[in-house]
Amino acid sequence: YSCAFRAFGAPQAFFAVECQIDELARRLNMDPTEIRLKNILRDGDRTIFGQVMKKSRGLGLEECIKKVRDKIGWDNPFDRDDGVIKRGKGFAVFMYGTGVPLLFEGATCYVNLQTDGSANVNVSVTEMGQGIVTTLTQIAAETLGTRYQDIVVSYSDTATSPDSGPTVGSRAATIVGNAVFDASKKLKERILDFASKEFNADPRDMDVKDGQVFIVGKRETAVSLGTVVNKMYLNQIPLAAIGAWYPPRPSFGVEDGQGNPMHAYTFGAQGVEVEVDTETGFVNVVRSVYAADVGKALNPTIVEGQIEGGIAQGMSWAIMEESLMKDGIMKNASFQNYYIPTIKDMPDLESIIVECPNDLGPYGAKGIGEPPLIPTAPAIRNAVYDALGIKLNVIPLTPERILNAIKNNSGPTNRR
Repeated sequence: YSCAFRAFGAPQAFFAVECQIDELARRLNMDPTEIRLKNILRDGDRTIFGQVMKKSRGLGLEECIKKVRDKIGWDNPFDRDDGVIKRGKGFAVFMYGTGVPLLFEGATCYVNLQTDGSANVNVSVTEMGQGIVTTLTQIAAETLGTRYQDIVVSYSDTATSPDSGPTVGSRAATIVGNAVFDASKKLKERILDFASKEFNADPRDMDVKDGQVFIVGKRETAVSLGTVVNKMYLNQIPLAAIGAWYPPRPSFGVEDGQGNPMHAYTFGAQGVEVEVDTETGFVNVVRSVYAADVGKALNPTIVEGQIEGGIAQGMSWAIMEESLMKDGIMKNASFQNYYIPTIKDMPDLESIIVECPNDLGPYGAKGIGEPPLIPTAPAIRNAVYDALGIKLNVIPLTPERILNAIKNNSGPTNRR
């Protein structure tokens, strides 16, 4: 009931943390972005649970903060007051682990070559609109050296696919993607080893690109991948491979709370501008700038889609969605009185992709499915605080809550 849609308990925890960071900045008379830059994790730092941060796994939070701050014009003059309309800016950051911190974490898959040069990929993760089929298709095509249209991904069927793990934890592109990479790499090495004998060349001097097998530097030698695979089939060379990948074994001590739960973390920052109508209590989010360090954006359009979808959910959580319960019965169980944003409610969304590669991810990738939700609510709350100078620590920030807060804080406010 009115809880977060994605990211386990991270949105709730980061809402509390980021609200406190803004309050701390005010008490220290510091800029909210500067206090965050002063305290972010850098290469070699330890988290509160003892994990050492590594630049090689992608540490792009500083770049995210600076890019959002510059893009939104954080330090520029800002018209904060227009009679009953009060304006404010808010900021929030996050870190979120890729995968699940459980001992079974890992994935396996099948990749099967067909004699026409196409390939089938079998995984048991679920496509729910996040674009994982597209991403896995890209990984397989890039690694095998074939065309995108020659890859077919079958998913969500444990009768035909090995265990790829659950579709949770922003893990599919990275964990399952690594398994697909592993199987595809094995098959490519098998192809090159066989083709080298046909070409009378060293396997290290050969390559596969766009469905063509050739000697590097001698593209005129190219033959179709289908031709090579068909010959492999006739020569009893296996055309299937099992791919698997397991991250460094997660650890976490129940007694002391110390360990290494995740192999990599996605980082990000968000800045928003809001207008608060002091007569109606309505909060209007007029602008959002969001930057995320995704390691490597395997498909930038999918990444932007995840970011924008997460912001929409975060906005809804921050200022609209509220379950009204009485005697265990939800009283507003329809979209007439349980509000979610429409396209007209959405602000101008500006997404910035930061790429600090994760050396354990496929082509450097990290997870981006759930993180986009995390900073939106605290950023909006901090912007309302900036506009009104009144602390509100309960969401959603409905008109009723805004008006009550204004009524109960009729004295001097604490605007930035």
